[in-house]
Amino acid sequence: MKIYFDKIPLNEEEQLPKSLTINGKNSTSLDFAIDASSALVRQNKNTNFAITIVIEREHESENDALIFATTHQLQLNCKGCAKLEFYNDTNDNQPPFFTAENIALESLSISIDARASTSKYNFIGTIV
Repeated sequence: MKIYFDKIPLNEEEQLPKSLTINGKNSTSLDFAIDASSALVRQNKNTNFAITIVIEREHESENDALIFATTHQLQLNCKGCAKLEFYNDTNDNQPPFFTAENIALESLSISIDARASTSKYNFIGTIV
C-alpha cells in the first residue's frame, strides 16, 4: 500500500500503516411538527470525517531519523487542503482505491527512538 498527501509519500514501498482510523459524522437535523408523534430526520448532505494514520520507519542511523523528522514535518506543514490518496500496490500508474479531496493535515507528531521514528498524521475534511 502506498499513501500520498499532495503527491508526497507518507510511507515506504509496500509498508502498511501501524494503524489506520477513519471517523465519519453525518450532519443531520430533526424536524418536529406540532402535535406529531414522530419527527422527520434529514441528512444535510455533508459529512465530516477524520483519518488518523500511524507509520513506523526504521532509518539507517539516529542522525537519519532526526533529519527525517525535521524535514518531513516542514515539508507537510506548508500544505493547505489537498488530496489524500491510497494505492493498492507500489505501481503508481494504477488509480488509487481511495481518494479524499480537500483534506487538511490537522496535526503531525513524529517521535524518535534511536533509529526508529513513529509518525502520527491526523487529517480532517468534509464531503459535500
